[in-house]
Amino acid sequence: MGIVNETYRQRQDPTLAAKCAEVSELHLKEFSRIAPALRREMGGVLPRVTTFQHYATLLADEGAFDQAIAVCKLAIEYDLHDNTKSGFLGRIERIRKKQTKATGVS
Repeated sequence: MGIVNETYRQRQDPTLAAKCAEVSELHLKEFSRIAPALRREMGGVLPRVTTFQHYATLLADEGAFDQAIAVCKLAIEYDLHDNTKSGFLGRIERIRKKQTKATGVS
């Protein structure tokens, strides 16, 4: 997650944006194995996992709207929150609005 956070912060550099996507994909693939132990360690509640929100934003910024929404839905399945008022559901709505604006299709 630390690598994702740092590369996300510098995502205007195409090389670092690509590294952010690569490590995010790896983290999401491994998360199903990590989550149960993490949930036990955290008293039954998963902490904020910034990879989900950073990767969703990166994907949306690159125009991969459906993939960004899929990342948000995966976060919801894990009962994660992104520390925004509307959570990942609100993030999905914002991505859909951005998609509509970019493509002209709702």
